[in-house]
Amino acid sequence: MTQNWGAPNQGQQWPNQQPWGQPTNTWGAPPPTPQQVANPWANALPPQPAAAPWAATPQYQQPIQAQFGPPGYGAPGSFSPPPKRRRPILNVILGSALILGLGFFTLALSNYLSQGTNTTAAPPPTQPTATIPSGVPDPDSNPPSAPRVKNATEATAWTKSNAAYKQSITVPTKCGLPAIDASKASEKEMQAHLDLVTACLWTVWNPPVTSAGFELPRPPVTVYTSSVTTPCGSFKSGNAFYCPANQQIYYATDIYDVLPTKQLQRTTFLADLVIAHEFGHAIQYRTGILSGSSYFENRSTASEANLYSRRAEAQADCLSGMFVTSVSQSSNLTEADLKNLKLVVYNLGDDVLSGDAKVDGNHGLGKSRQTWFSTGLASSSIGGCNSYTAPAEKVR
Repeated sequence: MTQNWGAPNQGQQWPNQQPWGQPTNTWGAPPPTPQQVANPWANALPPQPAAAPWAATPQYQQPIQAQFGPPGYGAPGSFSPPPKRRRPILNVILGSALILGLGFFTLALSNYLSQGTNTTAAPPPTQPTATIPSGVPDPDSNPPSAPRVKNATEATAWTKSNAAYKQSITVPTKCGLPAIDASKASEKEMQAHLDLVTACLWTVWNPPVTSAGFELPRPPVTVYTSSVTTPCGSFKSGNAFYCPANQQIYYATDIYDVLPTKQLQRTTFLADLVIAHEFGHAIQYRTGILSGSSYFENRSTASEANLYSRRAEAQADCLSGMFVTSVSQSSNLTEADLKNLKLVVYNLGDDVLSGDAKVDGNHGLGKSRQTWFSTGLASSSIGGCNSYTAPAEKVR
């Protein structure tokens, strides 16, 4: 969503909030130096050609080079016994054997010497095609209204002890998503891909949400390139958000620019992660959690409002982690892919984006966001994502 991205009260703006992963500065603000923010995932990835600006440069030893060439022999000319006399037929046999031996030796030597220089690339891993289960509804552009809280008692109940917290998702879920490079995909390609993502998201989340007594229409996704006007306001590019006023998700094609390196911008499942986070806000809205959170946020001081906003964001990060785990097997995600996604979430922290380690933001510090995402990766229970009962420092 995230707030300012539309209010639960059908079009009203939530005060002092910013879009996806964005603190009070503009998108693409330079990340902090290593002295400002210590990156706990700096060593999560293998050595890279260049040091990322958000992590200290690791020191790596040069690999030990293999030694090639013939082995050393003793000093020549010390002793050479004369050749023995042989029969002619024996000479022919021995000569043929010598030729064959030389041929095998030459071939073996050629193969041995080429081992370190062969540049033939190994075939890439097989990418899954989309495997969407049957029965997924079309995106709903005219969804039913969502629950709204009436008072503080109801707001407390819906945020802290929601019926959805007793539910779990299926892990693994047989809904596979093909890989896509968010930094290179066209608008049309991204639209088609994100439609598949919401189909898998609905597949994962509809059973627990309906079991808790709520409805979960499938949100449409609008992909845009420069700016977009919605019932929740107008937004520039470099953004993604869920708008409760029309229950739709919006995704800018250049959102990857917020990340500090090309490697992170090309992270596998990056766009899927963003949409999973926004779909998390859709789940919050459809279960009344977002309405309850907004009730308190709109009646709080600026600092308290930021705390409620961070609770909502932490929960959405956690729910996105649950989704990633659920479809990781069907989507062929590797352990390295999951580590990269954790690093992406860290770099969306208020402190990392703003360069201020002590910022009182509305999304959470990089370390906090990463922790909640990791909590979701390790859980199938929605109750594990209950950020509204967590101590305030856990959503800092």
